[in-house]
Amino acid sequence: MAEADAAPMSRRALLNLIGTAAGAGAMYQAMTSLGHAAESPYSGPIKLDGDPKAASVLILGAGLAGLVAAYELHKAGYNVQTGSLVWGVEADIAAAGIKGSSTVSRTLPVFPDIMTRQEQKVDWLGTVRGRIGATVTPDLMLYATGGLAYGHVKASTSIVDPTLAAGTPCLNVICGAGTSESWRAGWAVGGGGEYRFASNWSVKLEYLYYDLGSEKYTFFNPLFPFTPGPARGFDATADFTGHIARVGLNYKFGSGPVVAKY
Repeated sequence: MAEADAAPMSRRALLNLIGTAAGAGAMYQAMTSLGHAAESPYSGPIKLDGDPKAASVLILGAGLAGLVAAYELHKAGYNVQTGSLVWGVEADIAAAGIKGSSTVSRTLPVFPDIMTRQEQKVDWLGTVRGRIGATVTPDLMLYATGGLAYGHVKASTSIVDPTLAAGTPCLNVICGAGTSESWRAGWAVGGGGEYRFASNWSVKLEYLYYDLGSEKYTFFNPLFPFTPGPARGFDATADFTGHIARVGLNYKFGSGPVVAKY
């Protein structure tokens, strides 16, 4: 009766056997002999072929070689998945129309009632964020995200006498009005989940908190132009922070991820 041929031993199994029997030093020497631990003579940039747009790469067995590959592919614009972890970068900008206002009325000892009203608006909001998540099930991913937030903001403040008819000039030296607008940069942080309900389709629910800092400006009473200067002006500050919850529908081009085994 002929004996069955023994299955060939894989390099991974051989290295594991050497490491168990003779230690890490012997295993490293064996890896060097097999060409897995030798320093590469190549010193130029790594060239990655293909179009990284909307492409994902799954790396199985993320050892040293796998982590290096993940790092380089991430820099090239791919969404990289190492095991159950998924990480990448995303950017967005949209017309926002986020508004807020506040009104304060007070009575002063000498002057009549005074009403201060401030309005704030974010009309453009964009982000550039890193994202890292984990696949809870094959079709559901939960993730955290954070990074740069930027936007175009507007603020206006007015101090008026509410006892006067609309359009009547305020003769009170405390009255005044002013506006300010600018592009501001800040930060955003949040998280969400993405669920794949078809082969190339997924739905995303995401929460973000953004902080674009404070806009500071000075305004004066237009009826008293002879008293300009910071000592005679009014200082106003508008804070631009907010919470965003949004739902997105995603379509993934291509048949599936690129798989790299190490």
